[in-house]
Formats: sequence, structure tokens, C-alpha cells
Amino acid sequence: MMPSWNWKSLACGDVNGSHWIMTQVLAYDRREDRFQSLFVQTVGSNNNQEIRVIEHGPLAGDIVIAEPTTDAPYGYWITVLSQDSATYRERMWFRSATHYGGLCCKVLKLPFSC
Repeated sequence: MMPSWNWKSLACGDVNGSHWIMTQVLAYDRREDRFQSLFVQTVGSNNNQEIRVIEHGPLAGDIVIAEPTTDAPYGYWITVLSQDSATYRERMWFRSATHYGGLCCKVLKLPFSC
């Protein structure tokens, strides 16, 4: 039986107005009476990057990460991670079809909307 999980985000300021956002997914193991970290990652905030933990729908429990590209036309790298036993593994990775300002799922014609 998989332990139940919860997620939290924490933000820390920076001198240039940006801030780091850390997202961590924890599982509580009742038998061990302790929390286990399943996922932890940080992103900045100046380029609309983000980490989302999906709570409902066909991707419930999955993590979607949007990080800006470093070359024109300046879109996002989208990474989708799914839980595989007690760890998260990359399931999809692709470049967005949009520019800064919003995610786009049209690249893979996924059966859900963002």
C-alpha cells in the first residue's frame, strides 16, 4: 500500500525582485511513523516558471514543470513526472508551442486542457 502524500511550496526572496519557489512532495509512512521526501525542486519566478502538483483528473498525483527556454523563440520546456512506486519519474518532456505568458498543451494534442 502506498503511503498518503501531501505537497507544499515555499518562496524565498532575492535581491533582483525574483524569488525561488521550492516544491516538495512528502509521503507519510504510518509503519515507520515518519515522512519521506518523494520530490523536491526549486524554480525562479522572473520568467513565469512554475511547478504544479495536479490534484484532480487523469493526471492526479502527477507533477508538471514549466521552465523557460534559453533560446528564441523563448517558450517553455514542459516536463511531466508520474509517481512510480516511491519515486517520481519523467514521463514526458517537450517544448511548448507558446511564448512566455502561459502553458500550451497543444504540442502533443493531450486529452485535457491546461
